[in-house]
This record gives sequence, C-alpha cells and structure tokens, in this order.
Amino acid sequence: MVMLLKHWAKNNGVAQNPMLAISGFSSFQLLMLIIHYLQERSIIPPLKYFLQTEEGTDSMDPFEKNNNETIEELVKGFFLYYVRFPFNFHGIDVYNSAVIQNNEHRRRSFAPNPLDRNKDVFANLSKRALEKFSQALEISCQYLNCRDLIHIILGSTSDSSPPSKNQKRGTNKVPTEKKKKKVLNMSKVSIEDEKKLGFVLTSIFDE
Repeated sequence: MVMLLKHWAKNNGVAQNPMLAISGFSSFQLLMLIIHYLQERSIIPPLKYFLQTEEGTDSMDPFEKNNNETIEELVKGFFLYYVRFPFNFHGIDVYNSAVIQNNEHRRRSFAPNPLDRNKDVFANLSKRALEKFSQALEISCQYLNCRDLIHIILGSTSDSSPPSKNQKRGTNKVPTEKKKKKVLNMSKVSIEDEKKLGFVLTSIFDE
C-alpha cells in the first residue's frame, strides 16, 4: 500500500522532487498520512507503544487488528478519507493515534513528529503543496467507480492539457542551487526519520 501511494503521489504531482527543487510531500510526510489512516482503520496501534522516549515506552493496551479490507479497498479509502479531512482545523498525531485540533491556526496542516514531538512533520509543507494534494485527491475520487485503480495510481486521470497560447515555450525557470540545496536538505532529514520509523512498522507487522 505504501509503495502504491508513493507511485500515486509521484505520478500525480504530489511528491517532492529534490533534484528539481519542486516542493511537495516528502516520503516521510506521506508515510505519516498513511500510518494515521491505517490507525483509523484499526490496523496499526498508536506508535507510543513502540517508540523509546525519555520516560520509556508505554505499556500497550489490548489491541486487536480488526480489518479485512483488501489493499485496493484501503487505497481507495485513503483517497476518500483525506479528501474530506479538515486540514484547516485539525492535524494528525500518529504517536497517540489521534486527530488533534489546531488551536494556533498558523498553518493549514500539522503533525507532531513521533520521533521528536517538539517538531512538526509538516512545518516545511507549503500551502501550494497541500492544494495540489487536495486537487489530486478530488480527481482520483471522481474516477474511483469508473477506472481501474492502476490508472489512478499511474496518474492517467490527471489533467495533462497542453500549455495555453499565452504561455511561452522554454520559459520554465531553472531552480537555483540555493533552492535545490534547501529541498535536498529537507529530504535528507525525512529519509533518516523514515528509516527509523521503518524498523517500528516492521516490528508491528512481524508480530
């Protein structure tokens, strides 16, 4: 499911592209969304039971995986869940498996990093990136009942209309080295966090 949604994000213009300095969702940010969704579907427990903190790990409450949905059903459910999600007013907390209210209204989205809860995973996510995510979700949801999932993942439903007459060819701006470096650094941090969280997820599904 994670790989399918990563392909969907890449093919639908949602994923971050560090080499071209294109802002978007990093792999780690997308992983946070997937984990939260799977927690809502009673597939993954709160991560606080698996992550070591200064206070140690919490003793795990009884948790029973209670979901028989297929991968296809879960991926479609992901689109339907987040197309309705009120990012303006709420954030996601995978550490406690909760939807939390945004009382500060500083950004359109937020999510405490389960590995360092003083940091916001979505702190560097631009408003434009979230708008692209919402648009891709809306388009994908429109085709859920009339297209195979593979077409949605591959981005064949996205708008690929040619440039307008007023748009000059060859005028795309080349990203500056400074901007490239900034996005690359953001990506490196996400990759390290994603590796750490990968071990946690492996332990969950190996049980």
